[in-house]
Amino acid sequence: MTAIAIETDLRASLDELARACRILEMEGHGDMTLGHLSCRDPQQRGFWLKRNRIGLGEVLGADVVILATNFHAVMRWVPAEIARNDSRFAGLEKIQTTPILGAHLWFDRPVMNENHLAFLKGPLQWLFKKDAEGKAVHGVISAARAWVDIPREEALKQFEQQVRQTLAAARDAKLLRGVIVIEKRATFAPLPGVDRLRPPQAPPPGGIENLFLAGDYTLSGWPATMEGAVRSGYLAADGVMALGTATGTFLVSDLPRQWPARLIGFGK
Repeated sequence: MTAIAIETDLRASLDELARACRILEMEGHGDMTLGHLSCRDPQQRGFWLKRNRIGLGEVLGADVVILATNFHAVMRWVPAEIARNDSRFAGLEKIQTTPILGAHLWFDRPVMNENHLAFLKGPLQWLFKKDAEGKAVHGVISAARAWVDIPREEALKQFEQQVRQTLAAARDAKLLRGVIVIEKRATFAPLPGVDRLRPPQAPPPGGIENLFLAGDYTLSGWPATMEGAVRSGYLAADGVMALGTATGTFLVSDLPRQWPARLIGFGK
């Protein structure tokens, strides 16, 4: 495996990370849940994680590795000289991405009773209640390319107006705070032919035989959704199990198709 050089500033961060982990251990929080700390890599290579009771300089061997991340990280983490012999990585650079916008609004009083709602007309497509009282709401726009260059203040005014027009309780409420977050590479773009570029979870003949992939970008049969990401994990686990003598599957059957899907020809 190709070694990653440890820069001076990163080494200092890792030292602090190890020290913080030891403090957790001293305070009785060295279990597998609270004993994990991480720091973001300054070169955008991901996160450095110190597992409880394992030093940062130690290397643990593994029979099988499941790499559960986005495809941009996969292209950084798998060395090119290894990836070129595995057909799963051949099309990753051709996959395009699409942004998702999140608008977070906090009001001085409860404004929303439902857990979530879908808008028939934009700009926001979905709205979620983010606290028990309904004072904090979270609006979402998928495929939000048109909003990337719009000033945040201007966009926030439009979203606030939409929420007030939709929710009667919000019309006289005072907006205490509003934050807009745009993840520019949130999901892969579902363009025609994209499934030919999405890799399977299990290695092909001649590929990296002990490396399995998981993530919504993999060939799960679903689009770029949380459900698709979970499904990819099940498929990766099935692939690992297939290496041995175990039988069965982790994959959960799809829910029965409801009448709207049957109406347009699915599930007949």
